[in-house]
Amino acid sequence: MFVDSLALENFRNIKNASLSFGEGCNVLTGSNGQGKTNTVEAIYLALSGKSHRESVTANFIGPVSNRTTVACTVTDSLNVTTLAAVSMDETGKRHFIGGDAVKSRRELLSAYSVVFFTPEDLRIIQDSPAARRTFMNDAISSLYPRYAALVSDYSTVLRQRGFLLRDYGPSANSMMEVYDEQLVGIGSSIITARLKFLKQLSEAAKAKYGEISEKAEDIAFSYLTDIDVTSGELQESYRRALEESRTADISSASTRVGPHHDDMDITVSGRSARRFASRGQQRSVALAMKLALCDMTRSLRGEEPVVLLDDVMSELDVSRRSQAVKLFSGRQVFITTTEVCFDIPSDTRLFKAVSGEISPI
Repeated sequence: MFVDSLALENFRNIKNASLSFGEGCNVLTGSNGQGKTNTVEAIYLALSGKSHRESVTANFIGPVSNRTTVACTVTDSLNVTTLAAVSMDETGKRHFIGGDAVKSRRELLSAYSVVFFTPEDLRIIQDSPAARRTFMNDAISSLYPRYAALVSDYSTVLRQRGFLLRDYGPSANSMMEVYDEQLVGIGSSIITARLKFLKQLSEAAKAKYGEISEKAEDIAFSYLTDIDVTSGELQESYRRALEESRTADISSASTRVGPHHDDMDITVSGRSARRFASRGQQRSVALAMKLALCDMTRSLRGEEPVVLLDDVMSELDVSRRSQAVKLFSGRQVFITTTEVCFDIPSDTRLFKAVSGEISPI
């Protein structure tokens, strides 16, 4: 799959842009704050239904008018071209595929494959469990679009259970079973999907990490939860955990057990990547995870994803920059950088961003 073209109107600091891209490597250069990241963010927004850094619609709209549009023409592996578009104004954000309104994000995730990597992805390793849960949810949704609906449904039930706990206190005990059964059903499906994903990720990322670092280190991923996932009776274990936590839940007016509290453990040669890995090792782990996602996408969906690398090269040493480009070859790649300080393929298309104007070089 690849993006043929991108048209932007009043998107952040970009007043207007009409760009055509190559099927291989596309490099956007320029100083910070000129529009490079905004360009790749627009592609990600159109193809995935969300931004990697923004959720408030009004913040996408530039100064020229009270409306913005993003339109990508995309060709898939069967040579079928569609138009992925986004329209935003004060009333909200609307997505379209081929002119038809998109009713759920699942439609976009089913239609398009895209992998985005930014320096902030180091947060997956360095930050709180919430960052790793977000990574798992986004990655699994991109591979298995139905998973996004599970996460949405789980959040709804969790919120309703929270209202019950806060509004009724101790008297909520008799009404818990209905919500608990819903949490058990949906939450068990989420945990099962995460366990399957981490097994696949661990196998795929292990090889990629070796290629990036050129070292004999080993990386692995495992799931951390208070629910017993080893007994073979996940739903019963989940149900029992909720029952045992009910008194504490009522006291704290919150649900203390479930996938919304779970975590992902990342290790390098058996030691915690968050606590013991160097920054260089953490960068390599994060990049290996994204490369693994590309391979998993190709394997599961039968086509290469579009890859967006936003200011990643500044996070890698000289030897690993060119190696990263090589590892992403064979698929369409967009790279933003302040300067081209790495080897690029001869057919690379170069673009320059200056004060919100994006133009080919």
